[in-house]
Amino acid sequence: MRNLSQVFESKKNSLGFLRFLFAALVVFSHSFVLGGFGSERILNIFQGSYGELAVDCFFIISGFLITRSYIRSVSISRFLWHRFLRIFPGFWVCLLITILFFAPIVYLATHGNLNNYFQSKIDNPINYIKANFLLRMNQYGVAGLLNNIPFPAAFNGSLWTLIYEFKCYLAIGILGRLHILKSARVFVIGIFIFLWGGYTLESLIPGTGARFSNLLADKEGLRMMMYFFSGSVLFLYSKDIVFSTRNFIFSAVLTLISIICGIHQPIFALLLGPSLSYVIFWLACELPFSHFDRYGDFSYGLYIYAFPIQQILAFFKVNKYGFSVYFLLSLGLTTLLAIPSYRWIEKPSLNLKDFKISSLFNTKLIRPLTKL
Repeated sequence: MRNLSQVFESKKNSLGFLRFLFAALVVFSHSFVLGGFGSERILNIFQGSYGELAVDCFFIISGFLITRSYIRSVSISRFLWHRFLRIFPGFWVCLLITILFFAPIVYLATHGNLNNYFQSKIDNPINYIKANFLLRMNQYGVAGLLNNIPFPAAFNGSLWTLIYEFKCYLAIGILGRLHILKSARVFVIGIFIFLWGGYTLESLIPGTGARFSNLLADKEGLRMMMYFFSGSVLFLYSKDIVFSTRNFIFSAVLTLISIICGIHQPIFALLLGPSLSYVIFWLACELPFSHFDRYGDFSYGLYIYAFPIQQILAFFKVNKYGFSVYFLLSLGLTTLLAIPSYRWIEKPSLNLKDFKISSLFNTKLIRPLTKL
């Protein structure tokens, strides 16, 4: 029987399609709140959202791919360099576009001019860059704008998850450096269970985790990292996991039960990790969309730019035309921005993955011209 490692091929899978789908689900989910259409519930029978589930899926995929990336890396420094290039350049440009394009549009429409925009004492635009530069979102507003919309003040409420993504990258780097990924992979299962335990404790008795560690007090962080390590475990045991339709059906049923009963319920969160991980990578191997991202992976750009675009659309009252118009216009405009983000920022940055700082000092001396 075939195992997952044998079936999954990095160049012939539908992960690009799935990532774009999950990013679109985040846009769909946010459309309810940002457009003032109320809160959305999957099937209206549990306290969860498409957006939360989509983010969990992102972390599962990252856990699998990032763990594989470390195993294939020549060194931890090269691994961390690749991870830096994947997150930071696109993030920094997004911050710049927010204060140089998105916020000025709203400021101009609100005040009639751009006078004193950069001198704003409330949520200063320059401070927006400085406060958020290292991924941790400490300032969401810009120049006191966006006050009279359904979700006020924040220009980008999606970026806060990126710090957890990068923390997971660092964790994989440390585990790899300690040879745990190759020699003691069962330890990674222990990490998954530990994170689930912390999530369970904080869910049942809020505030208890803070007595032990700031990590255990961060319920949302625990949830995302838990799913990341679920994906990591899937990769580490991919040679032992049978790839079959029967296992897919079983995992899909278990996933559906967990979703219906509530992904915020600890026991079902525990079941959802491995079952959803299997479902995602079975679909990645079996769906006929391996060429979906042949022109580029636009999911990151879609994720980081959708929120400010949705906020601006709400500011200009586009949401009054109904949910469908608001959502589809949000998705369309963001995709148009995600394409140049990938082609002009993300892809050129990733092309630097083999760059060596030492190469800057390996310049050849030019011999002086001899006299004629």
